[in-house]
This record gives sequence, C-alpha cells and structure tokens, in this order.
Amino acid sequence: MRLLFGLFFLAGFSIQIFGQRFDPPNASNYLEKRWKSVATQMPDDWYATEDARRVAENVLLAQKDIGGWAKNKPYHHILTEQEKQDFIRAKPEIGATFDNGATITELEFLAKMYAHNSTKIYRKAFIKGLNYIFMAQYKNGGWPQFYPVRSTEDEYKTDQTTPYSAHITYNDNAMYNIMVFLKQIYTNHETFSSLHLTKTQQKKAKNAFDNGIKCILKTQIVVDGKPTLWCAQHDEVTLAPANARAYELASFSGAESVGLVSLLMGINNPSAEVIAAVEGAVNWFETHKIVGVKITR
Repeated sequence: MRLLFGLFFLAGFSIQIFGQRFDPPNASNYLEKRWKSVATQMPDDWYATEDARRVAENVLLAQKDIGGWAKNKPYHHILTEQEKQDFIRAKPEIGATFDNGATITELEFLAKMYAHNSTKIYRKAFIKGLNYIFMAQYKNGGWPQFYPVRSTEDEYKTDQTTPYSAHITYNDNAMYNIMVFLKQIYTNHETFSSLHLTKTQQKKAKNAFDNGIKCILKTQIVVDGKPTLWCAQHDEVTLAPANARAYELASFSGAESVGLVSLLMGINNPSAEVIAAVEGAVNWFETHKIVGVKITR
C-alpha cells in the first residue's frame, strides 16, 4: 500500500513535469502565455470576454475538416490575414494529431467557451472533435500520434517502412491525455457538463476508454513472466515496443509509464489483471530507482 501511494504521488508530480507545466492564470498577459495555459487555465470569467471569443474564432478556423487540430500552434495570438488563409488552406490536409496535447487542449477550450457563452458553434465543433477521437482509435484500443496516419514522406527520415506516428503512442502522454479526457466525458465532469452530451456519446466514451485500458494491459512489457513498464510507442499491429526517431529507441519508458499506471490505479473494482499490471510496474520502479542523483537546470 505504501508503494502504491508513493507511485500515485509520483504520477501526479511526474506528469506535471513532463509536458504539463502551466503559467499562473492572469488575464492581463494572456498573449505572453503558452497556448495550453490560455486554453485551460485562465480564470473562469475570462472565457466570457471578447478576447476569449477572438481566440475561439482562431480555434474554429484551425480545426481540420476531419475534426482534430495541428500541434504547437499559438491559437491565442492575433493572426494576420495570411495566417488565417494558411489555416483555411490546411483544413483538408492530413495533420491533425494528439501529439504535445493537441486536439485535447482545443476541445477543453471549446467546452469552457460554451459553458460561458452558450454559442452553438462551439458545441458543434466540440462534437466534431469528439467524433475524431472515436474515429482515430484502433480496433486494439490504442491511438496513433497522427490520424489519418501520415505517409513515410511526411515523417522525419527513418529506415522504417511504416511511419512511427502510426504506432500506438504513449510518448509525451498522448494516449494518457486522450484517456483522461474520455473518462471526464463519460463521468460528466464539470468541465464538460454544460455541453449536455447524450447518453450515447457518454457510452461511446466509456467503451473507448475501456478498450484503451485493454490496449494498455496488452502492451505492457513482460520480462521472465513478470509485467514491467511500457515503451513510449508500440507497434500498432504486433503491439511490441517500437522505435521512433533515430534517438528514440525501444525501451522501458519511466515517464510515460507513470501516467499509464495512474490510469490503471484509478479504475474502480480493478480486475486481477489490472492489479498485477500495477504491482509489476511498481516493482520495476522500486528495483530500478536511482538514488543520490539530482537534475539541476
């Protein structure tokens, strides 16, 4: 029990470090913030302002025809006419992704906008994005980094015949973010309650989440008959640990595994398989921890 509590604390702490840092909310300097901070961490009343509605116009403009968004775009900045035209031209292109928090961040922002403005177009765009998540899930329960899967010509140069972004992607908490989002949907979390999603939509979210858990269990690396951790990405067909870019080799990924274990630990009435997966990962963390060393930035 002590180990599980320690891992639960580590989960929250590590996920905060790996890709989840936020600026303190302050409406006066939102243009200086990261997009994720503006999208999800501003004071509630900010989402009812003209500034927020201007940002929402950018987000709607940038939504791909398929329902998702590109990554690393500062949607809160004031766009030039050329930038607006670029977003319009890119709508039919492949490029929607879950990498670096993309798509999930924009959906949470739209939910906040709808809660404070009740503008139907925000809800419509949200539902389109939600359907994109359902559409992108593999039958085995995993999600790729990009959907539709990009061709090898779109990837960084690798020696692979299949682009690495087609792999089931735990890297940078991509699938973790999707799973947390889906759980909030089917539990009617306050962030999304104003959308009044249907029971059918909530059920689809629950089914997608449950299939995601099955994928997590099936991809856990087993060594000498014992479950351990996960790789940052797994082959979408064989489920085996997979390489990505030349410096991202198949390995035991401590950072990504923390998020996956926290998801498993959040399951009520867990099965014996889920309990074994958690205990195996905790044992791996305990066995391989490094003491007496710290990182200084």
